[in-house]
This record gives sequence, structure tokens and C-alpha cells, in this order.
Amino acid sequence: MVAVSRAEDMEPGGTHPRDKRTEAAADGLKEGDFVSWNSSGGTARGRVEHIMRNGTLGVPDSSFSINATEEDPAALVRIWREGANGWEETETLVGHRFSTLTKINPLNESKKVKEAAGEYKVPEGVQSAAKRALKWISEGKAGDGFTATGRRRASQLAAGGSVTRDTVARMRSYFARHTVDKKAEGFNAGEKGYPSPGRVAWDAWGGDAGQTWVNRLKLD
Repeated sequence: MVAVSRAEDMEPGGTHPRDKRTEAAADGLKEGDFVSWNSSGGTARGRVEHIMRNGTLGVPDSSFSINATEEDPAALVRIWREGANGWEETETLVGHRFSTLTKINPLNESKKVKEAAGEYKVPEGVQSAAKRALKWISEGKAGDGFTATGRRRASQLAAGGSVTRDTVARMRSYFARHTVDKKAEGFNAGEKGYPSPGRVAWDAWGGDAGQTWVNRLKLD
């Protein structure tokens, strides 16, 4: 043990310095933090969108999933790629265990990234609507056409916390396209077929509270 410790520049019986750095990064991670990790193409960068400490963390648009525990949490990370306008956030999400992530300073190489990294706290009404949607989804009321994006958005909003400017913009776009769904039978309580798949999707994106919230925010 002494020989190995000397070779690895560590105290006998101690923790390797690399392990200490990993533990420090893992313990301090929270949703919204910027992180880096090793990938097949080199060092990748991203922003923690969701942390799971118990249960299964599914990776969107993939059959891959991670069983997370309190002792071994996992995180969904939104990818950042370097393009012509600097670092830009993409829709790609990957799953990682905390031990593979290293916390880094926010990527602020461009004005666009600074704007995209803006945070908006999710109101309680929006969180409640998303939780209601998750319950309906688990009961099989979302319909066959319900998308993985809708499930991901419901989970994100139900967790509370903050969302990015990009997410707020996507919510605003969703409500503008789907307001017509409110006219269908089963959208409102007391109607036949309630909750309709359209109502489940509407609440997955924050419901009426979400529409009111994002429409009053100034994104420019």
C-alpha cells in the first residue's frame, strides 16, 4: 500500500486526489450548474437540467436510463456546442452519474449564451399543473400521440426551480399553437372524456398558469 501510495502521490490509506476532485464536484452540483465531462470527441460541456436522486432517470429519445439513488445520483445535462456565435445551448440531453461530471464556470463567451442562460423561476401554479399532468400520464390518459418532449417538460416544470430563456420561449410557442385545443370536448372538468389528451398536454406545459406566466415575461 505504501509503495502504491508513493507512486500515486497520496497518503497511505488515503483517497486519490482525482477522487477528491470528483467527490467535491458531485457534492456541489445543482440544477442550473455548468459542467464538463469526457466524451468520445473530447471534453463536452453542458448545463444540468434535472437531478434525480431516487428512481429511474430516463434519457429523452433513447432507451438508455440510469437508476439513481441518494448515494449515487444522476443528472440530465443539456449540451452546449461551440458554433459561429460562440457557445449555444442545444436540445440534446444526455444522462450522467455525478461522478462523471465536473463543475465549471458558466460559459459566457458570447452575448447569446448569456441571454440563453437567463433563469426564470417556475411559479407554483405552473408546477401544480405539471404535477397534475404527470398523474394523468401515469394513469394512461395522455393518448398515443403524446410526445417524449411533453413528458420531459412536465417533469421539468413539476420539479420547480428555474428554467432557461430557451425553455420559456418554447413554452410560449407551444401555447400559441395549441390554444385551439381548449375548445375540444373533454378539456374542462365536467365534460365527457375529461381530461382529454389535449388537456393533459396543456397541463404538461404548465397549463393556464404557464400561458399567463410566459406571455408576460420580456424575453428581448
